[in-house]
Amino acid sequence: YPDTMESLSLPALVSRVGEELLPFAKAKDMTLHWNLAEPVTVTGNASLLEKVVHNLLSNAIRHAPSGAPVWVTLSPQFLRVENSGVRIPEEDLPFLFTPFYRVEKSRNKATGGSGLGLSIASSFTEACGGDFHVETLADLFTAVVSFPLAEEP
Repeated sequence: YPDTMESLSLPALVSRVGEELLPFAKAKDMTLHWNLAEPVTVTGNASLLEKVVHNLLSNAIRHAPSGAPVWVTLSPQFLRVENSGVRIPEEDLPFLFTPFYRVEKSRNKATGGSGLGLSIASSFTEACGGDFHVETLADLFTAVVSFPLAEEP
């Protein structure tokens, strides 16, 4: 992937993916709260970064209860996607990036999913030279990604 790296507007990419997923959020009576005011240009593979953002937003919508808000915040240092839901036990956090791992006891089986999403998003983030981690606090789940900032021309 290094040969397909380019400068990308992260707010534009996040907005485009958010627009695609808005019908799914509305179907669950969810509100997406956007804070994309920062003009952030990163270096990465457009296709991979779009898949990472799509995964983060679709997971937040899929795993949050109906009517719950999803917060999307962008700064030059990170993209943060937060949603509330059922608490994920601390001991399960290290396994969330393992392919096919699902936290069955804290996720409704009706939400679907293969357990590949976070593993793939993490791999794609790393392929673009970025960092991906998750945080939890009570029932708040936060995915945080950062990518190399594009150099000024």
